[in-house]
Amino acid sequence: MNTKQIEDFIKPLLDLSDAGLLLAVLWAVGFACKRWPVFPNRFVPHLLFVLGGLAYPFLAQNKPPQREVFEGILVGAVAVGLHQAARVLPLPDWLKKVLGAKNGETEQVGKP
Repeated sequence: MNTKQIEDFIKPLLDLSDAGLLLAVLWAVGFACKRWPVFPNRFVPHLLFVLGGLAYPFLAQNKPPQREVFEGILVGAVAVGLHQAARVLPLPDWLKKVLGAKNGETEQVGKP
């Protein structure tokens, strides 16, 4: 991979808004926690809400602190929604393996 390819990959990330950048980071953190066998899947949504509320005030410093925390919690909720959507939507098999559940802890169960 040459420097031009790296710049082309990084430039869209730098152009994201504060909320978009936090969403990308929270999605990656949630994905990593789901794959980490020590961290239970049921705590991932809680972690994303809390991290969003704690991290967003440091990114968006031009608003009142209460609003920044609330917006960070909302971004955490969107990250949780993305994880849930990736779990429920019909996805290609290779993507299901990448986004799949760890140790069978979270599995889809059809209605009886």
